[in-house]
Amino acid sequence: MGKIVLMIGPSNSGKDTIYKLVKDRINIPFKDIILYTTRPKRSNEENGREYYFCNKRQMNKMLKNDEIIERRSYDTVQGIWYYFTTNRNFDLNNYNYIGLNTLVGLDRYLKYFNEDNVISLYLKEYKGL
Repeated sequence: MGKIVLMIGPSNSGKDTIYKLVKDRINIPFKDIILYTTRPKRSNEENGREYYFCNKRQMNKMLKNDEIIERRSYDTVQGIWYYFTTNRNFDLNNYNYIGLNTLVGLDRYLKYFNEDNVISLYLKEYKGL
């Protein structure tokens, strides 16, 4: 059975840097956990690479169908943006996964996937190599 590795930590903890180093240097075939978001796509982004972009109506349909594992919202000057994980993109029978998340998100992953399938790495502070 595959595992899910989640890197969590506060802003500026270095989790994005460590995430990239792990992906580039460790020879375990991880699939990226790609979150969904309702925020607008930026010009340098591609749907399905950085995020899956959707609107609030699509997100609410996924909520209704009980497909959302965890979700968080951010109040921005352009309105509320949601970031969330769905159960659509996981096949633990065949793959390992790696991604970034929050402590609240970790709690939801542990409940949804079972503690035996989730490995969490909490990054407090990163000062470089």
